[in-house]
Amino acid sequence: MQLCNCVGPLTDRLGAACAARRGIARRLQELHISWGASQLSDEGLAALLHPDVARLHSLVLKGCSQLTDAAWQLIAQHSSSLRCLDVECCGTAAAETKAAGRQHPPMTAAAAAEALSSCHALLALTVRSCTAAWTAAEVEQLRAGCTALQSLCLEA
Repeated sequence: MQLCNCVGPLTDRLGAACAARRGIARRLQELHISWGASQLSDEGLAALLHPDVARLHSLVLKGCSQLTDAAWQLIAQHSSSLRCLDVECCGTAAAETKAAGRQHPPMTAAAAAEALSSCHALLALTVRSCTAAWTAAEVEQLRAGCTALQSLCLEA
């Protein structure tokens, strides 16, 4: 089952709807959410990525600005099946909410490296405009853990 090219506005209700239909959605292998999920939080992503709902091979998240470092751990739940991961312009609400005087932790390269290094089956990884610059140690941690990796694109 595929849920691809979802455009917004997507909120946490999408995750709740999938979780409520676990029997149907259990076969979800491919999830592409692009540029309409600015209100999708870690909680909504947790419902979408719950192992009872999905066994992901491919995950694309673009423009999910409310996500935090917790999202990396949610993605790592699929470490045994995930082959392709593309995360772009996610977690960007941190700067926006800081300017407004609210706290929203950003996504960090350190948390990404720690969580994703368990994704031994990962073949392709793209992380763009989600984190600050990657250190050599973080890249090495990914390389050491993601032993099947064939394509890597990390852009701050």
